[in-house]
Amino acid sequence: MSKLGKFYTIFSILLVLGITLLGLGVFITKNQYSVFLEAVGFCTVLLAIVQYFQHQKTNKIEEYNFRLFKDIFSNLPDASVIYSLEDQSVIFVNDATKRYFKETDSTLNSLFKHFPQIKDFDIDVSNIEVHLNTKDSSEVPFLVSIRHLNTVKKHIIITLKCVKEIKEKDEYIKSQNDSLVESSRFTALGEMASGFAHEINNPLTIILGNLSIMKIQLDTGKVNEERFYKCLEKSNDSIQRIVKTIKSLQKLANFKEAKQLHEVSEIIDICESHIELFSEQFKYKFQTDVNVYVDKTQKLSINLNQISQSIGHLIKNGIEAAITSEKAWIQIDINEDEDQNLIIDIIDSGSGIDRSMTQKIFNPMYTTKIEQKGAGVGLAITRSFITHNQGTIEVIPSNKHTTFRIKLPYFEELAGFKAA
Repeated sequence: MSKLGKFYTIFSILLVLGITLLGLGVFITKNQYSVFLEAVGFCTVLLAIVQYFQHQKTNKIEEYNFRLFKDIFSNLPDASVIYSLEDQSVIFVNDATKRYFKETDSTLNSLFKHFPQIKDFDIDVSNIEVHLNTKDSSEVPFLVSIRHLNTVKKHIIITLKCVKEIKEKDEYIKSQNDSLVESSRFTALGEMASGFAHEINNPLTIILGNLSIMKIQLDTGKVNEERFYKCLEKSNDSIQRIVKTIKSLQKLANFKEAKQLHEVSEIIDICESHIELFSEQFKYKFQTDVNVYVDKTQKLSINLNQISQSIGHLIKNGIEAAITSEKAWIQIDINEDEDQNLIIDIIDSGSGIDRSMTQKIFNPMYTTKIEQKGAGVGLAITRSFITHNQGTIEVIPSNKHTTFRIKLPYFEELAGFKAA
């Protein structure tokens, strides 16, 4: 018997019983038993009426929710069906279902053969791959999800996602993300090239000036040894400055794309190289500290190029925020936690990030640099790179100064090893 049938049976029994007891209490001789029968009968009738109105209210709520479900699923791009297990009939199909399948009933019969327990038990199914026949009579893989609704007629909602379309969408999203990453790389490369040109041009100007002074002294035969050696010393310092810049760029540029084993010491080199480059690029002087509290020989399986770009972007952001404060500084703390993760905290002396924005800043196209025409993709790509390397990135709102924390897992050489 269905839930609806059980309800009306119980309602009828209570109503008949209540009226009978009331009748007996009214028509028999007035005594203590008749009063008791009238009271019990009245309460029974009242209980039946209350249950009836509660049932009607429940039905109205179910109808409202049911219409809401229809509105939601009618706009889904995936095939969606609402089916009544009680009536064994299709209640609703959306346009996507009609586009994929010729006959919904035959499709559901085929589906129920794969999941016969669905009709008997309240067992939900999530993203199970099943091959179903489509309109063109070809077998196509779908990801099937089935959810039971707690309704009188045992409705279930079935969604069917075409695996081929999912892959096509994933490839499209990946291509768009790759394009965004390349665009970001070119932007970063342009900024780095500008800073590099500035850094090379300044010492070259000093060298050319000193060479001119030295040439004049030699041409005139009036060599001032003290001044001559001073020009040589300044030129040598400028050459060392150029060499230092080039070495920093080489450290940041010559990384392979694939994941490889790298030591913590290489992460430290990356941090120091970025700081050296940005120190020359930004004219404003600021204090920098790189504090290391871990074993530098610990290994990580990472794409060093992606980690380098992520750290570089955070350091650059930190410097831009720091130089707005009276005493500018950047601090990088390299530590570890109890779960075998490397912790990289990049802290700046800027005014900090509002708590309400700590999650938004990682969203694509969200930027706080409107005046500087920020694109809002830097932190989104940074998070993408970090998660690609099985790490996490977050803002630590409890810290006094702006703190970005990168967490990367150490490489476990004996992962999965079980002692005898």
